[in-house]
Amino acid sequence: MLKNLLDYLIQKLKINFLCLYKQKSEYFILVCKSNIDSINAKNFINRVNIIIEGKGGGNANFAKSISYNKDKLIILQQEWLKCL
Repeated sequence: MLKNLLDYLIQKLKINFLCLYKQKSEYFILVCKSNIDSINAKNFINRVNIIIEGKGGGNANFAKSISYNKDKLIILQQEWLKCL
């Protein structure tokens, strides 16, 4: 059901990617839409009030994915717009 909801949001909102992220018992949905080459991942995460306790941070090139091993947050796209 959750996957169907995410698929629906992607089609309805015409966005490129949603990342469902679980921290403890809370879920966050990260939304993105194209074309910034790099972003400071740690600053972005701070702006949307998500605390990452695992590895990662610094400048992240979005040509490659960013993976925070402990919390399984994987960012695959570009230009993060908001956290719902």
